[in-house]
Amino acid sequence: MDLTKGKIIWAGIFAVLISTNIQPVLAQTSSAPNQPYRGLGNMVATAFTYDRYGDDFEDWQRMYLEYRKFTEKNTYIGRLNVGNRFRLTDYQGEIDLWPIFSGKWYGNFNLGLSGGDLFPEFKGSGELYRVIPGGFEASAGVRYLKFSTDDVFIFTGSLNKYAGSWLLIARPFITPQDSGVSASLNVTARRYFGNPEKFASVIAGFGFSPDERSLIDGVPEERLLKTRYVGLIGNYLVQNRFELFGEVKASSQEFPFTDQFVSIYTFETGIRYRF
Repeated sequence: MDLTKGKIIWAGIFAVLISTNIQPVLAQTSSAPNQPYRGLGNMVATAFTYDRYGDDFEDWQRMYLEYRKFTEKNTYIGRLNVGNRFRLTDYQGEIDLWPIFSGKWYGNFNLGLSGGDLFPEFKGSGELYRVIPGGFEASAGVRYLKFSTDDVFIFTGSLNKYAGSWLLIARPFITPQDSGVSASLNVTARRYFGNPEKFASVIAGFGFSPDERSLIDGVPEERLLKTRYVGLIGNYLVQNRFELFGEVKASSQEFPFTDQFVSIYTFETGIRYRF
């Protein structure tokens, strides 16, 4: 099967990146053991992701290069994503802004552009977070993806609960379509080990996947596919300068235009350096 003709669009790791690499403000405020590390205002990072499919489907490879600038109130991020599949190599540029409005409010805003076939032409998102009593945090936001023939809106939010060294996250995604409304739920259980840069997470999800990597250009009714997954994420701080991180994940995803499901095994590894 020539999947290039199907124009399966794979995009960056926005959802995973946000939940894995950027820690909620409440978690950051309790990081006394690594305050010297947090006093460094710049970070560079790179990562490689490999998605392994069955024998009949081509694997997907992606890497990114990233720079972050930390200030007292804001975090600025620039990122270049490089994707390779179907003998194509495409690029996507992204910028992120994480502003802190007060001790209880902060936000995230993202813009992305691409001129190739493996990424959306344009992507944008905005989300507001609110720290609420009882160790909870809630958010609400929207994501927008523009393709060559149409566009997609995805509404999302989160409810986070801090309990000692644990952070529990529930995040739904709701996507209106002409045929109705599709929904999915992602959950995370994260255990911190002394500070926000040392943690391990168990992740799981089910429903209609909001991950841009499952979207198909030119076929709106097939853009969101049934999926379920489980995985592990780790992040480790070394010598108050380096972060080593990785992910392993097993997914079962509906394949476009058929009633079949395909198994996908995801492996990611990366490093960050703060200076």
